[in-house]
Amino acid sequence: MSAFWLMLSAMATPGVSEIRDAVLSLDGGGELRYGISAPEVGEDAPARPLVLALHFGWQGEVPAHYGRNFLGLLVAPALGDLDAVIVAPDCPEGSWTHPRSEKALLALIEDVRETHDVDPRRIVVAGFSAGAMGTWFMASRHPDLFSAAIPLAGPPVLRSVPDAGSGLREAERFLRGRRVKWPPTLQETPILAIHSRGDELVSFELVDKAVRTLSAAGGRIELIALEGVGHFETPRYVEHLARAVPWLREIWRMESRSGDSSGRE
Repeated sequence: MSAFWLMLSAMATPGVSEIRDAVLSLDGGGELRYGISAPEVGEDAPARPLVLALHFGWQGEVPAHYGRNFLGLLVAPALGDLDAVIVAPDCPEGSWTHPRSEKALLALIEDVRETHDVDPRRIVVAGFSAGAMGTWFMASRHPDLFSAAIPLAGPPVLRSVPDAGSGLREAERFLRGRRVKWPPTLQETPILAIHSRGDELVSFELVDKAVRTLSAAGGRIELIALEGVGHFETPRYVEHLARAVPWLREIWRMESRSGDSSGRE
């Protein structure tokens, strides 16, 4: 991601709640830096959705406030109409699928749920590129936690890998051959994949095969296919990620009706 786009992400965006920096102390030592956007609500306001936003790849060590910049660049402008609490951590390890990354993300969600009025039935994970790999991974590992998953510009990675390059090779291995064995945990989670036919880093065919095979296995997955958008043109995904807002609302509406009819609270 170029310095130009990161500079733009730090600027105020009209209609987007203020993004602030925060730090979570982790059990066993260490800290997790993250950016958070939380709209102001009244005392009688209903519980809000929570979006966990996983940033794209990096070189060397993760720059400070990388998650906050990603939040301002893409996720907050696109999903602002959800009136959700959105958190975007800096990846604590070489990949989002690392066991310590997974543990830190779960700790962050738990902490935000304790400090904000979050609806546990409306927690979403979304990510771009390396963050999309983490999105697939977290959704497959914690289907009871996430009500939906939105991977952008990234293929499915369902096992721990050390970095994004390894993740791409793992996705190619997983999708190789005619039959793809999807875990049951991903067959129930609503997924909205967003990918460009013009992606020069992650082939559209790879993600398209993932969508087709998961759908054939009974998965609840949809694909938004873009034209002429390069992998590193993250800001051009804003208008397309915004299409997830009515998609999520419809999923939550249907789930709410299903819960009411079954007598669940």
